[in-house]
Amino acid sequence: MSKRSESRVVGDNIEKKCTACNEFKALHEFHQAATSSYGVQNKCKECYKKVYQENREEMLAKQREYQQNNKEKISAYNFKRHIRDRYGLSEEEYDALSVNGCSICGTHDDLAVDHDHTTTKVRGILCRNCNRGLGIFKDNIYFLLRAAAYLEEKQGCAIPGIGPV
Repeated sequence: MSKRSESRVVGDNIEKKCTACNEFKALHEFHQAATSSYGVQNKCKECYKKVYQENREEMLAKQREYQQNNKEKISAYNFKRHIRDRYGLSEEEYDALSVNGCSICGTHDDLAVDHDHTTTKVRGILCRNCNRGLGIFKDNIYFLLRAAAYLEEKQGCAIPGIGPV
């Protein structure tokens, strides 16, 4: 169990006492830690560096073990962070968009966020293959219609809902 550190106010600044060296230091001299008091670790950067150097191999081994045992959890977290940071979508918004699967082929496998590359506005959810297909056709409706007409002509099949074979 880690020791609880003390803090004090000096002028307009808050200082925190490092639990390792017992010195009061400005908050910027500590690494960030979202769940700790004042949002920083209990050991200052200097002391943390010493502890890390002394225990580097053990700490790296624990990190590798955690990553090995939590691949799915880490992958899910990274995906959620990616859709939030890149597209501004919350997990709930993504889930609502993806409930019906790919907007083109209907699959629920390997879904991706489709967005306009010019405006960055999210258009919907597509599977990776359909999303790549739009990208290959440069999001150009004319090219896509020409491709559909080409397939219809060469394969003798109609576009579903438009006409007979």
